Amino acid sequence: MVDKKQTAFFKTFCDKVEGAKNGDQLLQKQLKGKCEAAAFDLEKTVKNQETFTANLAEHAQDYTEAELKILRKGEPITPELLRKITDHIFGLLVGLVATHHYFKKLPDFKTLPNAFLFRFAVAGYVVALRCIKEGGAKGASAENIGSQMVDAIFATYATYFDGILTKDRRCQEICDTTNDVLKVLRSGFEKLEADGWQIQDLAKKKDATPNSD
Repeated sequence: MVDKKQTAFFKTFCDKVEGAKNGDQLLQKQLKGKCEAAAFDLEKTVKNQETFTANLAEHAQDYTEAELKILRKGEPITPELLRKITDHIFGLLVGLVATHHYFKKLPDFKTLPNAFLFRFAVAGYVVALRCIKEGGAKGASAENIGSQMVDAIFATYATYFDGILTKDRRCQEICDTTNDVLKVLRSGFEKLEADGWQIQDLAKKKDATPNSD
């Protein structure tokens, strides 16, 4: 999780940024290249959210008006709503694992809570819930969701540490909510494991769920 080489050179990087600010043309050129690469990655992230945006309104239909009211008003989540949210998060995880070049299968219950893809699935779904809470697809442009998904990546990394240092209120809220959801899901997985369930059982259950289309 922590790249020792990059961490060791962080001061050097900061010194180079300061040098660029002070007029060093070579450092300015290097910094410009890094900025352009970062902008390209962000643009790609935004484009990847177009499908997310298109499906958001349909996804919101999975929730009843009463459940949407709970989400929008920040009321206590009912057990039924929690099960629905958990099912959706797990469905997102199954999709992420299926398209990832590294994972060949779902991790077991013991490993799952610490898996980056699982935590990112939670953070990503927190973004979806925020969009639904704030009015669904109406105000959810690809640019807006792309920006929130960047926050979700930061939030995912932050779950492995003591928190996140940011003045961005939205990023902080995504991080806090992700941690809260992870705590609830972790206890749920512990109960399933104690009852003799295997992670593959949930995957089969998810695959057997009829498509709403």
